[in-house]
Amino acid sequence: MNSGLEWEEDYTTSSDATLMLYNAEDVSAIPIGKKINTKRGESWYYSSGTSNILSKYYRNLLGDSIYRTF
Repeated sequence: MNSGLEWEEDYTTSSDATLMLYNAEDVSAIPIGKKINTKRGESWYYSSGTSNILSKYYRNLLGDSIYRTF
């Protein structure tokens, strides 16, 4: 992914991904609170945080009933 999101995807006890998966009631809240640290498209780094931001966006756009069928 090349969103530029400041994100640590290494699954250690204190990484962004681990905190998002195990400590957050709303998994999109942690990545939404992160900064953009590079220009979009400049570098590639996998980010489940970006995926969860997009998921929340589409859930809000489509509504729960349509989102859940997706």
